Amino acid sequence: FYGANMLCSKVRSSWLGLEAPARAALYTELLSTLQAVVSGTLMLEAASQNRFCGAVSTAAALSGSQSCSEFLRQAITAGASTARPLCVELLQAFAQETLLRPNARVDALLPVISSEIPSILEILDAHIAAGAGAAAAFKCAKVSLCTIEVCLLARARAWQFVCCYSVINHYI
Repeated sequence: FYGANMLCSKVRSSWLGLEAPARAALYTELLSTLQAVVSGTLMLEAASQNRFCGAVSTAAALSGSQSCSEFLRQAITAGASTARPLCVELLQAFAQETLLRPNARVDALLPVISSEIPSILEILDAHIAAGAGAAAAFKCAKVSLCTIEVCLLARARAWQFVCCYSVINHYI
């Protein structure tokens, strides 16, 4: 936990201070570790997984649209497998990090986030339908609401908000 917590804190505080090659190398390692967690070859206890999700989400949000696209593809891949709870945690961390980080460049990330909204909502719906329980349903609703907030902050088109809002009503 302490290592994952320190990694998350350092990514949040120092990511933009790193040289571009160092950021790229570290991001590649974070995605590689994420793939190991998704595939089950690396197991993290719950608190460590939460902090790791925060670190990789922050790195994606601060690295621009291409990194976000890679990150969301991996998260969605996790959602299509048995790692659906990990996917929900990744999406929740990403939504929160995108909203919390002033340097996240939400305007630049909006096209990536909006293009993945149908896949994200499908995964959240499948997670709840699989009987994930009330806590998981709350997490799913939280991810959806954060996605709406990201769209609103980035001055998204009204139809994106209406589409997301109608899906949220399904969860609540």
